[in-house]
Amino acid sequence: MPGKSYYFWKDSFRREALWFRPLIAVLFGIFFLRLAQLQLVRGAEYHRLAESNRLQRFSIPAPRGRIFDRNGEKLAGTRPSYSLYISPEGLESGQIREIADKIEELTGRKAEKILSRFYSPRRLPFGVAVLASHLTLDEILILEENFHYLPRVFIDVDPVRDYPYADVFSHITGYTGQISPEELERLRKFGYRHRDRIGKSGAEMVFDSLLRGRDGYREVEVGASGRHRREMRTVEPVPGDDILLSIDRDLQLAAAEAMEGKTGTVLAMDPSTGEILLWISSPGFDPGTFTVPRSSLEYLELFEDPRHPLFNRPIQGQYPPGSVFKLVTAAAALETGVPSSREYKCEGEITVGHDRRVFRCWRDSRHGKIDIKEALADSCNVYFYLLGLELGPGIINTAAREMGFGKRGQDIFPGEKTGILPDPGWKRAHIGGGWNPGDSVNMSVGQGFILSTPFQVLRMTSMIASGGIFMRPSMLKLVVNPDGKLSESHTPTIEGSSGISPGTLDVLRRGMEMSVESGTARFLYSPVSAGAKTGTAQNPLGDDHAWFATYAPADKPEIAIVVMVEHGGYGAVAALPVARRILMEKFGDRIHAKAD
Repeated sequence: MPGKSYYFWKDSFRREALWFRPLIAVLFGIFFLRLAQLQLVRGAEYHRLAESNRLQRFSIPAPRGRIFDRNGEKLAGTRPSYSLYISPEGLESGQIREIADKIEELTGRKAEKILSRFYSPRRLPFGVAVLASHLTLDEILILEENFHYLPRVFIDVDPVRDYPYADVFSHITGYTGQISPEELERLRKFGYRHRDRIGKSGAEMVFDSLLRGRDGYREVEVGASGRHRREMRTVEPVPGDDILLSIDRDLQLAAAEAMEGKTGTVLAMDPSTGEILLWISSPGFDPGTFTVPRSSLEYLELFEDPRHPLFNRPIQGQYPPGSVFKLVTAAAALETGVPSSREYKCEGEITVGHDRRVFRCWRDSRHGKIDIKEALADSCNVYFYLLGLELGPGIINTAAREMGFGKRGQDIFPGEKTGILPDPGWKRAHIGGGWNPGDSVNMSVGQGFILSTPFQVLRMTSMIASGGIFMRPSMLKLVVNPDGKLSESHTPTIEGSSGISPGTLDVLRRGMEMSVESGTARFLYSPVSAGAKTGTAQNPLGDDHAWFATYAPADKPEIAIVVMVEHGGYGAVAALPVARRILMEKFGDRIHAKAD
């Protein structure tokens, strides 16, 4: 039997245990309260966190809307491109370095560049980072074979912009690029996010809100190694709207071929609707340059190219208009009562001012006595010198503004220049000194201080062709939703009247038609009747600029064209053949119709 000491210790333990019972009860109470809090109060939150460890969400970029010409020919679309992504949750910085080194070992892409992309603050939605873009097929195969060395790394497809005609439509379509911090600050309220690609120029920029679409996402079950096991949920992206521009692909290609190797501008507009039919700034650039990563040297060559391929010459180039401006001087004279029968005698030159400065006609032979229509047809300088001296800068300036000079003429693309319409006040402010007769002589033939954009000359030509009406210039013809429904279409809009009288316009048109029949534009050889004005503008920085403005058919114009070749020399030699090529493309079938 146990001794007394055994029972003593047994009773003592029982007495001590009584003291622990309340403590144990308190501990179990705390445990159950905590368990209740975790399960009942914060259960949903912890369930969500657990799901986020198991499920990850990845953005699906929306395919950008396509850009077509007026006949449905694609000018810009999308193609698939493959990128290497990482979902770095749970990875330490040392592991990220190891992954970058392994990718360099497998593909040759520099680890430092991969790391710089990973640590960029401009992370994709849901924490995903792009490690490498535009993977080649060989890179894709070797990476997939070695994914066991690359935790939480995966390959996915991205829609990338594609421009099938390279530089031919570059200033029309423009290009896309990654959103800048300044753009994001301005556009965030419209749903734009870090790393979005947006339009940077051309139609891509102007119609970005239509083209961009809405991104989707997919939820993927991810294993402990970061491998994707299965897709749990997908919300498909909504593609952007397709847009049809008023541009005519065939006319654009014909003009681009005719401008091969030349620097300058070609524009065409439908005078009855204001629709832009072609828009060339030569040389152009390949918009795909900004889609696929290039070396910094390639970008530097593009930006420092002395021919300035990124420069949108139709609205940003400012040039002396030369003899095409004689249409303005003629209109100014007719509007102030000078009869169209007014004759001046061209002796080949005139002497002006106290300094006896000599101003010559454009050719050695003399035109003799001619009226205003004949002066337009033969582009007689002396005739317009004498008109300019008679009218003065104020009257010419007024007519020029009524015909679209000295102000912006379109709201399609930003960055348009207004040119310069000089007068005595302008000269005092910018040059110094007073206005002299020689300034009036120069202005009368589009020389001296006057500058204009090619688009202003197009607006004037279209206005003359349409009988004095300015149609609002437009380039967007149709908008088509992803489901194929038409959401918007262009309605021709009259912007206003020039204020030039019908009688004056009749004289201008007749002079332009005579130029095609027997004057300086007689080598146009248009398949339909046409009116035209040649121009050769002296350039203080080099060879003369060549101008040519025309419309056709003469009785009911369907197209107005302006060609400007920088340093091209005579308009009838360098610019006229470009316009002739366009007219043949548009109206060539009518030659056969006439023959039948």
